[in-house]
Amino acid sequence: MTFARFFHLPVPPALNPSRVAAVGCVYVLLYLLLDWVSFIHPLPAFEVTPWNPPPGLTLALLLAFGLRFWPLAFATVWCGNVLVHGMAALSVETLLLTGITAGGYGLMAALLHRVGAADIRDRGALPRFLAVLAGTALLLGGLYLLVVSAFLPDSQRGFLYALVRFWVGDAIGVLVSAPLILVLLRPGDWKFLETREFTLQCLAVMLSLWVVFGLPWTDEFKYFYLLFLPLTWISLRHGLEGACLTLAMIQVGLIVSAQWLGYKGGTVQEMQFLMASLAITGLTLGVTSSARKVAESELKRALRLAAAGEMAAALAHELNQPLTAVANYARAGQLMLEAGRGGELSDVLDKVAAEARRAGAVVRRLRDFFKTGHTRRDPVPILPLVVETIGEVEERAKRQACRLEYAIPADLPPARGDGVQLQVVLRNLLINALDAVSPESFGRSTDEPVVSLAAHREGNELQLVVQDNGPGILPQFRERLFEPFATSKPTGMGLGLAISRAIVEAHGGRLWAESPSAGGSRFTIALPLHHSVYSVKPLPVKGAP
Repeated sequence: MTFARFFHLPVPPALNPSRVAAVGCVYVLLYLLLDWVSFIHPLPAFEVTPWNPPPGLTLALLLAFGLRFWPLAFATVWCGNVLVHGMAALSVETLLLTGITAGGYGLMAALLHRVGAADIRDRGALPRFLAVLAGTALLLGGLYLLVVSAFLPDSQRGFLYALVRFWVGDAIGVLVSAPLILVLLRPGDWKFLETREFTLQCLAVMLSLWVVFGLPWTDEFKYFYLLFLPLTWISLRHGLEGACLTLAMIQVGLIVSAQWLGYKGGTVQEMQFLMASLAITGLTLGVTSSARKVAESELKRALRLAAAGEMAAALAHELNQPLTAVANYARAGQLMLEAGRGGELSDVLDKVAAEARRAGAVVRRLRDFFKTGHTRRDPVPILPLVVETIGEVEERAKRQACRLEYAIPADLPPARGDGVQLQVVLRNLLINALDAVSPESFGRSTDEPVVSLAAHREGNELQLVVQDNGPGILPQFRERLFEPFATSKPTGMGLGLAISRAIVEAHGGRLWAESPSAGGSRFTIALPLHHSVYSVKPLPVKGAP
C-alpha cells in the first residue's frame, strides 16, 4: 500500500506552472517574515519561543495544495533556521532540525487527511483536528529538543519546561494561523467585512484589548475573560470566517501588547495558555455557526421545493373546477350550434370567459401566496363572498337533492384578507360538505341532506361556519385531518384542507373542525376584522356600562 493510499490523500488541485510559482513565492516570503517577527523571547540554549506561527502556514500550504509542496517547505524551513535563527547552513544539527520540523508537519497534514479532519468545517472534524495537532506538536517538540540537547556542549536543565514552551508555541501558532489561511484560500462568505456591524465588532475587540492591557491599575490578565465577549459575538454572527479573523486580531494584539509592556517570556507563555482556550472556543462557535447557516440554506432549498410541489398540487386542485366548467360550457356551445341555437351562445361564452378569469385569478393569487407566504390585506365583504361561492356549487347541490342554505347578517363587518384566496377556502369546505352528504357517503338515510353556511362576529374576529348532516369525521382521520394527502375520498388528493388551513393562517386566522353531538361535521373559519372596523367603531369592553 502506498503512502498516499494509506493516508487517504486526495488528488492535489491542478495548478499551472505560473500558479505554482506564485504560491511558492508567497509561501516563502510569508514564512520568513513570520519566522522573523515571532522569534521573540527565545529560551536560552534551546532557542524555543512562546509563539510560533510559521508551522501553521506550512500546514495550511500542504493541506490546501498537497504534499507536492513538501520539498519547498523543507527548503524554506532550512532558510529560516539559517537566516533567522543563525544556524550553520550545512551542519548535521540544522539538517536534522529542518527535517523534524518540515517532516513533522507534513506528517500532520497526512494524519489529518487520514482521520477526516483536513477541513474543520466537516462535521466532527474540529475535535480530531485538535487531537492530531496536540499529539503531533508534542511529539515534534520532544524530537526537536532531543536533537538540540545532543549537540549542546553541556547538559542543560529545563528540558520539560522547554518542551511545554515548544508545544504551546507551535500549537497556538497552528491553531490561529492555519484555519485563517485555509478559510482565505477556500470559498466563503466575506460580505460581513463591509458591514457597520463588523466595524463595531472590531472596535469591541480593540476596546477589550485596551481594558485587559491598557488600564494602569489592572493586574496581568485580570480581565482577560472580556475577550470572549467580542469573539463570541463575531463567531455566532459570521461563522468560521469571522472567528478566524477575530482570533488573528486578538493574537496580534496580545503579542504587540506583551512587547509594548515588556512582558517576560514566561508571562507570554502563560498568555498563550489563555489564548488556547480562546482559540478553541472561537473555532468551536465559528464551526457551529457555519454549520447552522449551511443547514438553514439547505432547509430553505428544501422548503422551496416543497412549496413548489404544494403549489403545483394546489393549482391542480383549484383549477379542476373552472377548467371542467369551461369544458362543459364549450360542449354546451357545440350542442347549441348543432341544434341551430347560435343566438344563445352569447350567454355561454360569457360564462366561459368568467370561468377563465376565475382560473387566472386563482393561479396568480396562489402563485403569490406560495412564493412569498403573504396575502393581500383588503376589506372583504362577507355577504357577496358567500353569495358568489354558493352560486358556484348550487348546481351540484341540486343534482344531489341537497338543501343548501346560508344565513349572513347584512350588517356584518368586512374581514381582512384576499377575497380570491378566501373564496378558494370557502369553496373547498362547501365541496367537502357536499361530498359528505352525497349518496355514496350519505347512504340510505331518510334525512334530507343539508349543507349550511352561517357567519357571525365574535369579538375582533369574524367566523364562518360550514356544517353538514353527513356521517361525520371518521375517527382514523380526526387527528390528521389537516395534514397533506390525508383523505377518505377514493379520488381525492388530500390537499384541500391542508391548503385551506395554510391560507387561513397566512391571513392571521384559524381553521378547525368539530363533530357536533347531533351528527355530521362542522368547520369554522375565524378571520380578523379589517382594521377600518376598529377606527370607525371600537368594540365595547365586556362589563363596561
